[in-house]
Amino acid sequence: MLPAIDEQAANTLLKGFSIPAKPSTLVAVQREQAKADPDLKRIAHVISGDPGLAAAVIKTINSPFFGLGAKVTSIPQAVVLLGLKNVSALVTSFSLRNALAGKQVSMERFWDSALHIAAISTDLARKLPGIATEDAYALGMFHDCGIAIMMQKFGDYKAFLRDANQAKQSIVALEEGRYDTNHASLGYLVARSWNLPEHLCLSILHHHERTLFSDSARALSDTVLSLVAVLKIATHFSHRNRGLEDADDWPVLKEHTLRHLGITEEELSEMEADAGEKHALAISLA
Repeated sequence: MLPAIDEQAANTLLKGFSIPAKPSTLVAVQREQAKADPDLKRIAHVISGDPGLAAAVIKTINSPFFGLGAKVTSIPQAVVLLGLKNVSALVTSFSLRNALAGKQVSMERFWDSALHIAAISTDLARKLPGIATEDAYALGMFHDCGIAIMMQKFGDYKAFLRDANQAKQSIVALEEGRYDTNHASLGYLVARSWNLPEHLCLSILHHHERTLFSDSARALSDTVLSLVAVLKIATHFSHRNRGLEDADDWPVLKEHTLRHLGITEEELSEMEADAGEKHALAISLA
């Protein structure tokens, strides 16, 4: 299993597709974040200058999944309470959502699902050692961004997804057979273009790999494996909370996922119950 995609393969995969450009707000935040001594006030000012983005960030971090004791009412307060990395992950995620907004196909349900999975991933990362909450959130939002691109490109893709969910086969393999590309590879290329850390890009690329935890996956770091494991559990919880069928790869990866994270079946059930309670609370507060 190749850990990444080289330039020649990338050009082939992107044929006929266009990757959205990063918006100026995100460029400014990333530029400030890259400095040796980032100015938090400057970052808060940049985010606050985009009212729609600022409102989305505030609404999200007040979700029960973030577990903040006090209600956040401003971006400067958010930067202080959550830290620069977490706020940057939120800005990046919502910037992507806006950049990939459907013009011909409604994407509202798609992004609602991504947001729910990202919130649960953040909550899980807080409970598990060695997993950064900002990485878990970003992966939850970005992991299927390639689907948004394919949905805009192919008029039959929405119908394809319905059929693929019933087929119980690897969606990546089905996409390759129909479209000669797949959403995981496209998502990887988007993340790389948007300067996400390499471990996040690789997590996106391999998140549907059914042999992820086998010996053939040893080229991937423990960070990547742990992030994808959290994503798989969060997706499982999200689907169950919303009355949907599990993803096609959950039955294959469940045992390996729990073993990698050191989670028992009993602990998994407790985590699911907690996620369900927070989901219900989030709905009541919406």
